[in-house]
Amino acid sequence: MSRLSSLFARLMQSIFVVQLTLLEMRERFIQWLCAMALTILPGSAFAAGGDLADMFDAAAEGAKRGQTSTLTMAQFGGVLIFIAALFAFKKVNTNPQVTLGRCIGGLIIGALLVVVPELLSRSQKQMGMSATTIS
Repeated sequence: MSRLSSLFARLMQSIFVVQLTLLEMRERFIQWLCAMALTILPGSAFAAGGDLADMFDAAAEGAKRGQTSTLTMAQFGGVLIFIAALFAFKKVNTNPQVTLGRCIGGLIIGALLVVVPELLSRSQKQMGMSATTIS
């Protein structure tokens, strides 16, 4: 019995060592990836021969593109929510979790998300700001 327990102990020890080695290799790989990202990113930011202000300009342009993309996704999500609310009206009496209030709420939220770009452009015009295209 003692031989079996000693074999089992050695087996568990070797499994433990393998697990620690794999964990250490993973940590080293993550450190290597982070180091590579740090060496590549500043070089790509200054590739055009710019300075710190050019980096901020690039970040601002990215934020503008992200804003228009987000508005487009919100508008598409509004269409999906509106259509789903229309289909949910069919289940109002058969499913206790689908209530009339939730269906109407879905219609209202979907409709509001669909018209967000139009609301933003009209509010910009009323405030006297330059009207920008949002989609």
